Amino acid sequence: MKELPKEGQTKPARSITLKDIRPEARHYLVDHGCTLIEEGEQVTVVYPEGTTSTEIYPRTAYEWYRIKLPDNTELREGRPRLMGGDSCLYLLEKLNTG
Repeated sequence: MKELPKEGQTKPARSITLKDIRPEARHYLVDHGCTLIEEGEQVTVVYPEGTTSTEIYPRTAYEWYRIKLPDNTELREGRPRLMGGDSCLYLLEKLNTG
């Protein structure tokens, strides 16, 4: 039986708009070269030049991506697919929350 692919093609990452972001995540992303743009109640995360995105299969209600920043930091990104919903961004490292 043919094995199904586990990930898609690697491409340049595009920015993601989030409903909200925790202060510690904000600092983490800025420390790793991301730019955050606040627009009302939303925050757009703009990745630094050279950031890549690779879709992780299988697709569900969300499309999942492995985001790799130029400094080799990895994030996980979820974008709603074929339905309404909020995008989400996961940091893979435990943050110092106090």
